[in-house]
Parts: sequence; structure tokens; C-alpha cells
Amino acid sequence: MILVIGNWFDGIVIDRLWVSQKSWIIPEIIDIPYIKSWKTILVRRILGMIVYIPIAAIISFIFVKISLVL
Repeated sequence: MILVIGNWFDGIVIDRLWVSQKSWIIPEIIDIPYIKSWKTILVRRILGMIVYIPIAAIISFIFVKISLVL
């Protein structure tokens, strides 16, 4: 869940809100377009969530089984 929450925070707060408002400027890369569309951000975050949650469930299941054996 930490990865899912961090992924959403990064996509919405950092990538879209903070970077798009030009709250910070790096002179060397000022001409590089970095602002992603809302569609791109939401699609990537949803796909990431779809991947992270089953992987976390599988890893949790494995650790529970190992702890029961020990």
C-alpha cells in the first residue's frame, strides 16, 4: 500500500501540481517539456496500482506461509 500511495502522490502532487506551477526551476533543463497530461498520469497510476496490489498480496501470502512453518 505504501507503493500505491507513493505512486499516486508522485503523479498528482509532484509531477502535475508542483512541476506544472514552475515552483522550482533548474536552469540546465528549462527548455525540456516535462509536464504530463492528466490522462497520462492517471493511466500510469491506475496500471501501477493494478500491478502493485496483486504482487503485494502474493508476497504477503508467501511470508505468512513461511511464518507458519517456522
